[in-house]
Amino acid sequence: MNDEKTTKVWKEYQDCINFRKKTGVDDNIKLWRDFYEGRQWGEWKEKDEDKPRPQFNFCEMIVDNKVAGILATPLRVVYSSSSNNKLANNLNDFNAFIEKEIDLDKTCSKCVNDGAVEGASMLYIYWDADAVGARGEYKGGVRVERIDLDKIGFHNPTEIDVQKQKWIIIQSRVELETAKKMCKDKRLRELIAPDEEFTKDDDEQDNSDLVTILTKFYRINGEVYFDQCTKSVVLLSKQPLNPKHNKHKFEAIDGAESKLQEVAEQAEVETIYKASLYPISVYNYKERKKNIYGRGEVEPILRNNRIVNWNTAMMALSVESQAWGTIVEKDGASPAGQEITNDPTKVLIDKSKVGNGYYLLNKQPFSPQAMQLNNDIVELTRATTGSTEVMSGEIMGANQSGTSIALLQQQAQKPIDRLANRYREFRKDIAKILLQFYVLYYSNKTFVKEQEIDGQEQQVQAVFNGAEYEAYDFDISIDVGASNQFSDVTLISMLEARLQSGQISLKTYYKTYPNLPNREDFLRDIEEQENGQLQQMSAQLQQLAVQNEQANAVIQQYQEIINNIASTIKENTALKALLAEQQQKIFELETNGANTYQDAQALALLLAKRTNTI
Repeated sequence: MNDEKTTKVWKEYQDCINFRKKTGVDDNIKLWRDFYEGRQWGEWKEKDEDKPRPQFNFCEMIVDNKVAGILATPLRVVYSSSSNNKLANNLNDFNAFIEKEIDLDKTCSKCVNDGAVEGASMLYIYWDADAVGARGEYKGGVRVERIDLDKIGFHNPTEIDVQKQKWIIIQSRVELETAKKMCKDKRLRELIAPDEEFTKDDDEQDNSDLVTILTKFYRINGEVYFDQCTKSVVLLSKQPLNPKHNKHKFEAIDGAESKLQEVAEQAEVETIYKASLYPISVYNYKERKKNIYGRGEVEPILRNNRIVNWNTAMMALSVESQAWGTIVEKDGASPAGQEITNDPTKVLIDKSKVGNGYYLLNKQPFSPQAMQLNNDIVELTRATTGSTEVMSGEIMGANQSGTSIALLQQQAQKPIDRLANRYREFRKDIAKILLQFYVLYYSNKTFVKEQEIDGQEQQVQAVFNGAEYEAYDFDISIDVGASNQFSDVTLISMLEARLQSGQISLKTYYKTYPNLPNREDFLRDIEEQENGQLQQMSAQLQQLAVQNEQANAVIQQYQEIINNIASTIKENTALKALLAEQQQKIFELETNGANTYQDAQALALLLAKRTNTI
């Protein structure tokens, strides 16, 4: 049983589908995706199954190069507030924690790839009550999900700013039992049944019992609400995105808009912070005038890729035709029962009386200029899309240095900077929506952040309370790091120069070298060499210690000899002094003795003289 609301929502979504078909979005998305993923020949008829189907997928090459260029620069979301810097810092730490928990970088990189192929990508941010992770005041956690372009519709698809839409509808397919559980009115659950109208996916399994659910987002007094319904049943009606409004949840009774307005104003008074942003962010790879679905890389080069494949197929078919030439048989040349095949070992009997009864039909060979045309098409395509050999990192010349190549790549990167700026705006929009969920759903949540303590990065616990942020406005900016592509080249050049000059060791070189394959193996070899050298040095030190002990013993012996010699010399010096003293005494004695003798002689003479006189 369809009510007025389900009929209206279904009609609105049908209008969205009609717009996508009118602008070629639905039909072309599959074609663009097939060319990127390598299904470039489509379905073949049975009679053409044996024809060559070469494929040169430069659509994928160009897309991958562009996406790599956009994502080459690491980004970091920064919340700032002039009135409360402390809260802003805590918000940045909590956001980094949540982004890591939901693996936002990985999801956003997939959005960029989808945008490059299909022209745009949609990211849906929602609260998952069953999620396990950073739990806040409410059970569950914030999560993100990519939405296919053919699963979303807008009130005004010519308006690129998603937040200016009057309403947005998301289509999803869920299990029958899940859909019944989502229905608040148990009496209506039996009316829910699987459907396959315009919503069944091509890759959906038969008899899967899936139900289409449309989720419509809209605003009442600046607050975002949503409805959910199947083809026949309303599952949720006027459900506020702000969980605090659940206390004031209401239903419009008999179209009583005055009552609706009154309750809505009451809810607005009792809360400060509004859930005013749609939980959907749109990423346009390139803008398409008056179309929110954007432009990608595959759309303009698809035909070029098809021409290259077709020309190559025709040349391969021509070569095959020349190798397996068509045999012409003259009337009556074959005997009865003889069958002409391409078996080269089979002997053909020619019964023709005049000339050869068989001959090969001459065919015009395929012009080799077709291959040159292919090369020209590929080169022109790469030039016009900015995917030259400089950008893709191919070898351009043996004599070019890494620095010159890096400078050329930096110049070639400039057109991609415009695409990168659009991606940064996409990340900024996501940060705004995430902030809305942080404030509304997380209260006194404990999380882990990195903090420098004593010069080392350590993990510490912190607390986030969304209610503290309600009264503050935060500016959001994107902090752009150094480009991995160019900073790596610069780092390698610096490392090589410092290694050659001996300023760093080989171990430091391997540790710092960016994206080095088998890094652990190289470091393990160096450690084994260092361990071997350490053992060798240890053995040498032990040997030197033994030699040192022996030398000390010899030195001790020499010291004892020296000490003995010194003692002897000292004793000899004392003896020499004593001898000199004795000699001096002997000399004095001799001198005194001589004087005494002379005196005695003089006395004797004197006595003699006196005696004679007497």
